[in-house]
Amino acid sequence: MNIPAFKSHFQVEVFPGEGVLLLSEAGARALYGRAYELVAPLWQKWHLGQ
Repeated sequence: MNIPAFKSHFQVEVFPGEGVLLLSEAGARALYGRAYELVAPLWQKWHLGQ
């Protein structure tokens, strides 16, 4: 089973009440909404093996 995770080149920043910002050398992407705020920390933990 594939577990969802952010690619390793992204730095992930959660902004409560706004969404998530994905930063990389190539640029930035914004993911707006409460759903992204809630799942982003979980995806980061899975990626880091925590």
